[in-house]
Amino acid sequence: YSRKVVAEAGLRFNTDLMRYEDIQFNVSYLTRVEKIAVVDKGLYHYCVFTDHASLSDRMTKKNFGMALASYEAIRRELGGRRSDYLGYYFSYIVMGYLIRLFQAGSPFTFAEAVREVRSVCASRMYTEVMEFYRRPKGASVLVPSFLKVRMFLLASVAAKVRMLRASAGNKPVRQWCFAQS
Repeated sequence: YSRKVVAEAGLRFNTDLMRYEDIQFNVSYLTRVEKIAVVDKGLYHYCVFTDHASLSDRMTKKNFGMALASYEAIRRELGGRRSDYLGYYFSYIVMGYLIRLFQAGSPFTFAEAVREVRSVCASRMYTEVMEFYRRPKGASVLVPSFLKVRMFLLASVAAKVRMLRASAGNKPVRQWCFAQS
């Protein structure tokens, strides 16, 4: 990162967000530079697990709001330009969120989680990004299938069963993974 670009543009991390502030900052930065260097070597491996112990990955009632705030800021930053990568990225955030609504320790009751599923699926963000979702190996087949046909209660039951199975086996449920090799 060029300190000069950051200073001249007045770029700052959004400190109101506990999550997704990095993608928002990076897009803001990248829209202000003329050149970037690409290293043609896999140096990064990043997986998100639905029951990960990380503080930033814990389910709160503010998670979707933070994702939505970051998504909307990025949309404004892009000024109407379409980014397939961001659609892809946010589709996995949304799907992971919808499934984690039903994990042990979620602040949502089952009924609240079902209402949240309906609410998220009614959002413009959901409509715009889910065309980019591609189910990774090992991820739920039922949840996205039921969501696609707007069967929210069945999607919720499938997500709850998935999370119960994961907690019974004490295994993390992989929702998405970016890997370079």
